[in-house]
Amino acid sequence: MLQARPFAAHNVDEVFPGNDIRTDDEILDVAQQRGGTVNHRYGTARMGPDSDSQAVVDASIMPAPISGPTNASTIRIGEKAADMILQDAARPRVQVVG
Repeated sequence: MLQARPFAAHNVDEVFPGNDIRTDDEILDVAQQRGGTVNHRYGTARMGPDSDSQAVVDASIMPAPISGPTNASTIRIGEKAADMILQDAARPRVQVVG
C-alpha cells in the first residue's frame, strides 16, 4: 500500500519485513522465521497450610492463555474472588459444641 502513488513520495523505506519481500510466500516465510508467541505468562501456586485460610487469586484459573494481555481479565478474576470471599464471610456460622 505504501508503494501506491499517493503514498510513494512520503515512503522512505520499509523497515520490516523489507522492500524485497513482496509475494504471499515470502511474507509467510518471514512470519515463520521471525514470528513468535506474545502470550503473557501467568499463574502461581498456593503456599502454606490450609489452616492459614489465605487465598491466592490469580490468572491460573484460566483454562488456556487468552489472546491478549492478561491484566484486565486477572483484575476481574480478583474482583469476583473478593465478592465470593465477602459473601462467604457474611454467612452465619454454626458452632457445634460437643
